[in-house]
Amino acid sequence: KADITLDDKEVPSPVIKGVAQVSKDQQFKAMMLFALIFAAQGFVVNAMAIHVLSLFETLGMSAGAAMLAGALIGPSQVAARLIELIFGRTLSAMGLGLITMGLFPVALAVPLVLPPTFVTAFIFGLIYGASAGLSTIARGVMPYELFGAEGYGRRLGLLSAPSLIAKAFAPAAIAIVIDAKGPVIALLCCVAIAMLALSATIALDRTVRASR
Repeated sequence: KADITLDDKEVPSPVIKGVAQVSKDQQFKAMMLFALIFAAQGFVVNAMAIHVLSLFETLGMSAGAAMLAGALIGPSQVAARLIELIFGRTLSAMGLGLITMGLFPVALAVPLVLPPTFVTAFIFGLIYGASAGLSTIARGVMPYELFGAEGYGRRLGLLSAPSLIAKAFAPAAIAIVIDAKGPVIALLCCVAIAMLALSATIALDRTVRASR
């Protein structure tokens, strides 16, 4: 993502140069927010990967509708990545993050507010898959743009650690909630965690703006 000319006066964008957008005094706060965002998102994604079919069937969806919801997630991920590749040239890392985390709670709320039909399954699969697909791009691009190229690999490893821990515990934690309180409460918990990820993304965006 750079503005390239044919002469020697090429001016690379900050993304290519690896210039940090977050000032040094704000970097610790920004890194903690980033870690929280993707730990929360990773928790829900791993929980849903295991429980989506059983959750939807328990909510009253037919087995076919529940399978449709799960089957659409993969194609929607690919489609969202292609759209970002084609049209996302001018989209900032924070813009991508806000879109990704904005779609996340919306998708999870769909089966709670709409009747358990094939249409609901279709809408969920499209929105949830798009959010999941864009999140893989955002997770790699945001640390580079926000914190710069220096120490990128080490920083990304550190920031990924909370997400990996959250992913490991997520399926068992949501299974316990389903068993104790039922599928509606389990999905509400997922929506609440997704809203936490969105709130942290908004806070991170404000932190980045304050650094400029």
